[in-house]
Amino acid sequence: MRGAAKGVQERIRQLSPAAMFVHCHAHNLNRALVNAACDTANLEVRNFFGLVELILHLFKEVLLAMHIFGAAEETLPKLRRSTLEGTE
Repeated sequence: MRGAAKGVQERIRQLSPAAMFVHCHAHNLNRALVNAACDTANLEVRNFFGLVELILHLFKEVLLAMHIFGAAEETLPKLRRSTLEGTE
């Protein structure tokens, strides 16, 4: 993406010649961590990042379920009230 001749940097310069290129250091850190995690000789690091990924996935699923149940909870009291009123 950094290509000064054909990359995004050059395309942006064509649109705005005053634009400055600032490299994202977080991207470099991410690449270094991915390379470290993919190294088969370092199983502890790979297992650690695998565990972190599973925990993040769990939180994502829990939040999705909470959202779904929250939406259902708003409609359930209306259904329960109408069902109970019909039985009296």
